[in-house]
Amino acid sequence: MFGNKISDHKGEKKSWLLAFLIFLNFLPYFVWHIGDWSYLITLPTILILFLNSDFKAVTKPYFVFWILTIIVAALCSRNNILGVIMMPLTYGLVFSLKEQYLTKTYNKLYIIYSVTILISMFMWVLVVILSISVPYRVVEPLVEIKDYNYAVYPFLVRTNLDSINFESLGSMYRFCGLYDEPGVVGTLSFLFLSVEGFDFKNKWNIIILISGLLSMSLFFYLASTFYIAIILFSKGKFKLRTKLGFVVLIIGFAIFSYNNEILHTLVWERIEGRKSAQALVDSRSTDDLKKYVKTIEFSSEWFFGVSDRELIEKYSDGASIYNAVIGYGVFTLFLYAVFFTIYAFRFSKSSKSALVALAVIALTLIQRPGFFILYYLFLFRSIIIVPSVIEKRELLSQQLLISSK
Repeated sequence: MFGNKISDHKGEKKSWLLAFLIFLNFLPYFVWHIGDWSYLITLPTILILFLNSDFKAVTKPYFVFWILTIIVAALCSRNNILGVIMMPLTYGLVFSLKEQYLTKTYNKLYIIYSVTILISMFMWVLVVILSISVPYRVVEPLVEIKDYNYAVYPFLVRTNLDSINFESLGSMYRFCGLYDEPGVVGTLSFLFLSVEGFDFKNKWNIIILISGLLSMSLFFYLASTFYIAIILFSKGKFKLRTKLGFVVLIIGFAIFSYNNEILHTLVWERIEGRKSAQALVDSRSTDDLKKYVKTIEFSSEWFFGVSDRELIEKYSDGASIYNAVIGYGVFTLFLYAVFFTIYAFRFSKSSKSALVALAVIALTLIQRPGFFILYYLFLFRSIIIVPSVIEKRELLSQQLLISSK
């Protein structure tokens, strides 16, 4: 008994450590410029993933397929031998992590994100809304293509207004949290809420929802509306008045935001003038990149990625699916889609849940295509696995309760 308690305590500590390491992969401001010290994040992450892997999973066909997908991605992106080795180690082990340990780590990561984002919102109110003078330091941007600096407060990042030569409502009001863009908050908040099933009985989910709204992320607004609509109108347990209330709420918020100067500028003007959904996606890319991808359609470079590293660097200021095409090739993206389709239908608690998970993954990658980012893969797997594990646990508890009577 005592040995089991020690083992459980060690497991808790390891899951907290892994959760914190994944949180560091979100790139909060205090890890922006660690340079070569990044191995202090990468190596412990790989070690903990390895020590808590289910090695029976390694022999499963879906896992072998995933490893082959990663190797193809590494080769198509012209990684050196170290990169070809490191990619399967890092990204492969995310899918061999034991389900119970994955759930435990997700719960810790959820707590870390919720608490830090709450503190960050409190600081945002002090600095932005109440204009209270809080000490800050000026920090250079995370990526070189940005020509402005950041003002970093405790638990809060803002664009340093002294470093830009125009009045920017986005720089003044949009909530970045601990990150370099409000879009990061929008994406992370949407992914966490997706794992949670947008269940607002949990008050922390309301905090995460507010953070997404304050980010004024167009993606967060549209994707969250889409997700909640699916929940409400695909499940019979919701009454008609609940569904009507949701519709009224969305219409009311749309009218309010359209007539609010700040929200109209930061949200609606990004939609107006776009003739289609594709135009919204294309807005994250440059015209030159779109033209280039058009010229290589159905060529070897289109299927297997562009070999010219300088050309890829030239278009690195874009953040669209086109960047993924020239970086990894369409063949890699096809394998990636096939893997997640197989995995979702294999491990989700229902076919409907699998389709919702795949929709969340697709929406996320279309607007911010980080196909091989550790925390994306961890949260993508969590969206599929965590609800299923929780349901199994609840069923087991009910069975034990019945048998004890």
